Amino acid sequence: MYPVLQLQHLTIVFEPEVATKGFIFYPGGKVEYTAYIPLMQACAEQGILCVLVEMPFNLAVFDINAAEGIQEQYPEIEEWYIGGHSLGGSMAASYLADNTEDYEGLILLGSYSTADLSDTDLDVISLFGSEVW
Repeated sequence: MYPVLQLQHLTIVFEPEVATKGFIFYPGGKVEYTAYIPLMQACAEQGILCVLVEMPFNLAVFDINAAEGIQEQYPEIEEWYIGGHSLGGSMAASYLADNTEDYEGLILLGSYSTADLSDTDLDVISLFGSEVW
């Protein structure tokens, strides 16, 4: 008998006092999830509950469904968004394609959707940069 690998992940939650919007964030490939703490803190300061998800081996492809169950933990949140950076954004889009009724939109940072979401009512924003500081 072979052992069953169960993927479990840690999350860091940035919870403002009063929030009605939530954002689940998948980190980029091979990027330590804690690198996104400043971004999540900045979003939380704007009143958005942010859930930063740790991925197995720092690769979201190993846990595309990491967002599952997070929304139920915060019933006060009225609108949910999901997204991520690079590979994390692509895997968030893949998860979203099967869960469109649970989200208002997708936020991509230097990323692209792996799924065709054009037939949905989802809001999508894709942010990228081309200049080095």
